[in-house]
Amino acid sequence: MWDSLTVKWEEGFTYLVAYKEEFGDCLVKAGSQYHQYSLGAWVRNQRTSKDILTLHQNHYLDALGFVWDPHQVKWEEGFEHLVAYKQEFGDCLVIQKSQYHDYKLGNWVGRQRYSKDTLTPERFSRLDALGFVWKLK
Repeated sequence: MWDSLTVKWEEGFTYLVAYKEEFGDCLVKAGSQYHQYSLGAWVRNQRTSKDILTLHQNHYLDALGFVWDPHQVKWEEGFEHLVAYKQEFGDCLVIQKSQYHDYKLGNWVGRQRYSKDTLTPERFSRLDALGFVWKLK
């Protein structure tokens, strides 16, 4: 039986596969177009519909490396850069405008300082254990 919703899902998935082959990840920006297809909207719909997707759909997305929480991925990316920075320089004294290996580490660090009171306990602990400098003098 032909199911238009399944066909539309498979069309979006096909575009996502092509996107990943071209860019190496599934971090599609909200609202972005890919080959005249609204892939950003499709990806957003998958994230918000995770609990109602079929097991088959969830499996295929997971196997592709679908990013369910792009904010978590971006946070981890910043944390990894901070760890590397500390290994190289011996501290976490990153100033606001600093770039580290083409990554705007200063901006990321500034966001952590600004949102100190709203960070999850796990993120706060990980930063604290690394020797994060919460306030520059």
